[in-house]
Amino acid sequence: MEGIHGRHQVTYHPKCGRMGLNHLIFVDDLMIFVRGDSPSVNDVSDSLDLFANMSGLRANSEKTNIYMGGVRDEVKELILRDTGYVEGTFPFRYLGVPLNEGKLNKGMFAELLSKVQAALNT
Repeated sequence: MEGIHGRHQVTYHPKCGRMGLNHLIFVDDLMIFVRGDSPSVNDVSDSLDLFANMSGLRANSEKTNIYMGGVRDEVKELILRDTGYVEGTFPFRYLGVPLNEGKLNKGMFAELLSKVQAALNT
């Protein structure tokens, strides 16, 4: 399958391919997972631009970040230049869950577990 401009197929993020996971949507949040290479990211960016042009719905650039773990600096620079996205930093929280470019450990979930426990006890 070629990209929307016939140049590339968007490939799965290495940790998501087995599950067939390429995005998560919750209310007005969207996370897209792709391999950290310029062609995959550019095709996704082009697809989002096409969607925006057709629907009038555009991502708020002030609230949009790209997170890249395990991507070489020269590839990061190319992706940031081509897309105009702002690079976010790890760790960050999504729906209260800490996300990091490496493995998660139990300590990262202590605050979330405490909140869930408190809600269950009320």
